[in-house]
Amino acid sequence: KNAAELKVSARGTGALVRRGLDLSAVMREASQSVDGDGGGHDIAAGATIPAAERDAFLAAADALVADQLS
Repeated sequence: KNAAELKVSARGTGALVRRGLDLSAVMREASQSVDGDGGGHDIAAGATIPAAERDAFLAAADALVADQLS
């Protein structure tokens, strides 16, 4: 296991899921964009990403959530 990895956990609410939130897609797409891996459920998901890519992962996840909820 690479010590330079971060584990990321995300939790949503039923109201956000009803508005279109899918954290499984967010974690999968954002993590894969930085050579990580992720997935889960619409309301709760996680990812493992390279530690050095934290800021890029957060930016990607933020953009994906904004797009889903717009």
